[in-house]
Amino acid sequence: MPSSLRAPRGLALTASGVHQHNGAQHQYLPWSAVATVQPTLRDPTGSGDARNRRRVPMVLLRPDQGMEVAVLGRYGRYRQRAFLDVISVQPAVYPIDGGLLYYTLRFYWQHPELRDELSSGSAIERMRRGEVRG
Repeated sequence: MPSSLRAPRGLALTASGVHQHNGAQHQYLPWSAVATVQPTLRDPTGSGDARNRRRVPMVLLRPDQGMEVAVLGRYGRYRQRAFLDVISVQPAVYPIDGGLLYYTLRFYWQHPELRDELSSGSAIERMRRGEVRG
């Protein structure tokens, strides 16, 4: 477990799907399985105690009914059901504006014909020009 706390966090959008390594698990959801891309304020700890609840901005990637978020790598055998129903992206963890991250995720989810540009600098240029908001 201590080694998982030192694992680098990362988010990668590829032509095939979304990969997130949250420090403990490598999660993957293919674009074809994404049902919603939803901005929200949520307690990252899942605490049920309303008095201690803190809310942080997140983008939730929910899979289609009957689909699950894949957990890849060596921690996959320790996965818990709670980690498989959604990918929770916390924009504050990444060096990017939270709104831009949300719009970028939503844009490439809605435009499968443009996902190949995720493997080149074209996606970054599109983001810089603000063309992911449309």
